[in-house]
Amino acid sequence: MPIHITIIYAVSAIFMALIGLVVFVKDWKGWINRSFLIFSISIILWMWLLYYGYSNVPDRLDIALILFRYSFGASVFLPYSLALFFYFFPKKSFNFPSWVGVLFTGLTLALAFAAAFTPLVEEAAYMDGEIQKDVFGPLYTYYLYYCLFVFLFAVVCSIKNLIQMKGQDRTRLVYVSIGFFLFILGAMMTNVILPIFGIFILQAETVTFSLFFFIAAFYSIYKQRFFNLSFLVLQFLRELILLAVALLVLVVSYELLKYVTDDRYVVAILASLFAFAFYRLGNNYIPYFYSQRFSHLRKVLQEMNGKLFRCKTYEELNDLLESTFIEKLSFWNCHLYMITKKDIPDGIPLYLEDELTLYLKKHRTAVLDELRGDTSFGKKIVMVAQKLQTLQGHLCFGLFFENTLIGLFSVGSKLNRQMVSAEELQEMTQVMKDVGISFMNIIVNENLREENDVMKQIIDQKTQILRKNNTKLHEMIKQQDSFISLTAHEFRTPLTVAMLGMEQISKIHKGHISNEVVRDVQTSYRQLNRLTTLINRLLEMRRLEDNKVPVLKEKFELISFTKMLVNNMQLLASKDGVHMSFDGGDIKKLLVTTDQMKIQEVLENLMQNALKFSKKDDVIRVTVACDKKREHVSISVADQGPGVPKQDHKIIFEKFRQGSRYSRGIGVGLYLCKQYLNLLKGDISLKSVDGKGSTFTITFPTK
Repeated sequence: MPIHITIIYAVSAIFMALIGLVVFVKDWKGWINRSFLIFSISIILWMWLLYYGYSNVPDRLDIALILFRYSFGASVFLPYSLALFFYFFPKKSFNFPSWVGVLFTGLTLALAFAAAFTPLVEEAAYMDGEIQKDVFGPLYTYYLYYCLFVFLFAVVCSIKNLIQMKGQDRTRLVYVSIGFFLFILGAMMTNVILPIFGIFILQAETVTFSLFFFIAAFYSIYKQRFFNLSFLVLQFLRELILLAVALLVLVVSYELLKYVTDDRYVVAILASLFAFAFYRLGNNYIPYFYSQRFSHLRKVLQEMNGKLFRCKTYEELNDLLESTFIEKLSFWNCHLYMITKKDIPDGIPLYLEDELTLYLKKHRTAVLDELRGDTSFGKKIVMVAQKLQTLQGHLCFGLFFENTLIGLFSVGSKLNRQMVSAEELQEMTQVMKDVGISFMNIIVNENLREENDVMKQIIDQKTQILRKNNTKLHEMIKQQDSFISLTAHEFRTPLTVAMLGMEQISKIHKGHISNEVVRDVQTSYRQLNRLTTLINRLLEMRRLEDNKVPVLKEKFELISFTKMLVNNMQLLASKDGVHMSFDGGDIKKLLVTTDQMKIQEVLENLMQNALKFSKKDDVIRVTVACDKKREHVSISVADQGPGVPKQDHKIIFEKFRQGSRYSRGIGVGLYLCKQYLNLLKGDISLKSVDGKGSTFTITFPTK
């Protein structure tokens, strides 16, 4: 084969492989992308079968005949994939039943098999001088009819789509259609139609027609954003094509320069220079169309984003959007609407919920050029496109606040009819999140502005009432505390005298009174002692609130001290059949420096509370533990009572508050425990399981 023919085949194969793979990877599930890949593979397979077939002419016609038959089989898929492409782009041109597609595919496969593996399409090949000619089989006429019919069907689908389309979509389809049809028509004329009349010209060079398709497809993909490929993919495709062509220039230059000079180094250097020069020229003639435009859009949107939250009214926000999208980004128009079922503030345009808003809730963005190819929304997609056209919009963004659609922002097409790239659309979609938040703030402000004066009056009135009530409440609390303190002091002296009298009677007159009287005196003494303890706690609570309780630290041994308190409590617990248990673990001796009396008050209070909720044969466990450095110590008091309900865990440590299962006390004991531990820089906690008891744990530093 001549070198120029080899170059044409190589260039065509490389270009078709690159474009086919890039388009297929973009959306491998879409029928449009699949049919485009099938078309690309069919061209590559067909052209290389032709290349190797003509390479064996005239020396080995038997092998050439086999390869030509294979090429006829591969060529069946060219009109087949072409018809699929135009049938599915941008949506189905006709609503054929599914069996028609199965029949069409089956007929294509059967014809391809017959053409490739039987002499029914091409029976023989022979040489007429220097021209290779074919003898066609009985199915060749049907093969021709099939190709013509499918080609005409693709033309009909293309024309129907062109009539329905407008603007940039139509422009893109025109370029692709010209490339497709020039290639198929040229290939059919030289390899299918003219040979019937005995004209065998340009058969080896017929692959040149594929360059028409490549140029049109590359222009549509790169300049018109056909298939909406990303910037990165387009730049990658551009670089690969430039490198592939530069490599071919290098090979061709090297082969041609060998006829000029025998010096291999000179040939290699000159060929490299030619390839580099071509690569540089290609960079100039195939510029990066989108990088500068995208940088400008990103800069403008960043400027707008910095001003969004300064907008206080709808007019300010709308002016900012218009100056950004119309003046700086050159869009025809833009409109901002609010979507709501409630009454709207004056001055904000309303858009009623319809198919467009439902689409935005699902997809967040609507692009007019892509709506016709979207099948996920069913038949309503046509209505969505019509609604968007009613707004004179080319793009429409949903404005969301906390995943709720509150408005929409429509943008018309660009003044220069340029396509909006996927990256530009993504950048605008990101900014619309902040637009939605700003719009929501404006809606709230507009709604609140009318009610603000009324609410302010109501709030002022309520505030005055609350201030008066608060003053009265503080006076009542102060009077209550004073009353409690005064009453406690007044009760303390007579109670002390009464207790001394009871003690005198039980000691001095012990032998002169009956045992029953002694028991009554002792019972009265215990009740007076209990009442005295309660009064002392009330007075202590008052002193704590006035910050008059001192902390008297002293060093003492905690293990023996706690064990003594447990043993003393055992005397009281034995009367109710309750057992006290002490566990110091591995700690034999532990010196602490703290207020011993307050620790005693806390532990006795916790053990007394545990005893109140214990029944016969229950065990109250007192456990002492400390950290490794012996800097903090914890003492736990665990009972087997009914437990403390979860809702009571916090309130039982508050003043005058009790749990829901106990109402005989006044709610002072645990409050004092917590306040004492706060003075000692400690803490108290509770763990309780309903029906399985409670565990109170106090923690305080050892020094």
